[in-house]
Amino acid sequence: MKITRIKLQLLLSNVTQAEVARKANVSSSYVSRCVRGKKRPSKKIIKALCDLTELPESYFVEKNESKEVKKPRACNGAHPQ
Repeated sequence: MKITRIKLQLLLSNVTQAEVARKANVSSSYVSRCVRGKKRPSKKIIKALCDLTELPESYFVEKNESKEVKKPRACNGAHPQ
């Protein structure tokens, strides 16, 4: 399962998509498409995300904005030598 950076931070920050939509003054369906990686978030959404999650804009805006964050794989207990 792949999780976008936006989705990951909303979950970790306990922020809802509805809160982001209200703060950015956009529709919740638009926020949903951004969260799923289907649309590029507008500057208003980025600002709302930064305000609500207390993260810098650079976290949400990167050169490859469509890049998704993969869940870490379980460690098998082996240590690198």
